[in-house]
Amino acid sequence: MTNGDSPERLVKAIHQIGVEEFEHVVNDHSELWRHYEVTSHPTLVFVEPGGSYTSVVGGQTINKIAELTEQLLKAS
Repeated sequence: MTNGDSPERLVKAIHQIGVEEFEHVVNDHSELWRHYEVTSHPTLVFVEPGGSYTSVVGGQTINKIAELTEQLLKAS
């Protein structure tokens, strides 16, 4: 999903790819991309409660996301 997509299109895409369980935000003016230093799409950003973050560039499968999540939880 990209900046400029309508909220309706984002909701449709979320359901199509099956990631309803994750939080999603509309990034209307690219503020989040700039804040988390996202330079290409797709990029997955894991944000920790204290504000630190880890970015992963490229499309990820649900299994890869689960693996990355487990790695980050073990490291914290």
